[in-house]
Amino acid sequence: MCSAVCSRVITEADDIRDYQHNRSTRSWRLIAYALLFPVAFVFLVFAGFRIWAREWPIVWLLLGVVFIFVLMGFGCLRLGKKMVS
Repeated sequence: MCSAVCSRVITEADDIRDYQHNRSTRSWRLIAYALLFPVAFVFLVFAGFRIWAREWPIVWLLLGVVFIFVLMGFGCLRLGKKMVS
């Protein structure tokens, strides 16, 4: 580097970049585990109640929503893993 100040600034910038990268990776996993999968489970429970009541159009709708949330959850997990490597 041209000076000690430049070296320190570049090191600090690298540390900030690494911190932001790690934070965004954890965020994708948090979205999957804390939001998408629990919401999918709630919709699955509602679908179970509707199966009991034999309300098939609502059951298929709820199962479709569960499928979408599960796909989104695995997508977020995959994105988080892809950001690590």
